[in-house]
Amino acid sequence: MKRRIALGIVVWSITGLMMAQASMGQDISRDGLKGDKTLLQARDKKFVVTVAQDDMTEVKLGEIARERATSPLLKNFGEQMVRDHGRAADTLKIIASQKSVTMPLTLDAEHQGTVDGLVKLEESQFDMAYLDQMIDAHKNAVRTVTAEQQTTDGELRRWTMDNLPIIQAHLDMALEIKNKIGR
Repeated sequence: MKRRIALGIVVWSITGLMMAQASMGQDISRDGLKGDKTLLQARDKKFVVTVAQDDMTEVKLGEIARERATSPLLKNFGEQMVRDHGRAADTLKIIASQKSVTMPLTLDAEHQGTVDGLVKLEESQFDMAYLDQMIDAHKNAVRTVTAEQQTTDGELRRWTMDNLPIIQAHLDMALEIKNKIGR
């Protein structure tokens, strides 16, 4: 009898440990996809870092547009970029932290070059250059985020599903503004 109790305790303990380990490493998200809470595939890590760079750039350029744009439409658009891309970046930072992905703190050379190039423009050139940059950036973002929807990580997939409509709306807004103020 004592052996059975001892064996039962051992089996119960091992089962409990296995379940605890599984719950720490695996997460079943709302959409039923299993995702490792601490590790991402290399492709997913690259996506996170790329989007972080893009979001930081959108926020920075939006801040500049609020100050330098001559069109009130672009000033408002810049404000929306700051708000929406700041929010997207914040939620992505939470996911990255949970997945042990180091987020960039500064812009890389390519993104900083984009910012520097727009800052150097004359006021009369800024609006259309900013608008063209926003159109190109959001077209690229739509492609990047759409491709990432194939990830097996539930949290990243949910992030893409939540943010793709916003990115598409930004692209549509930029195209509409270009039609209104295009020269």
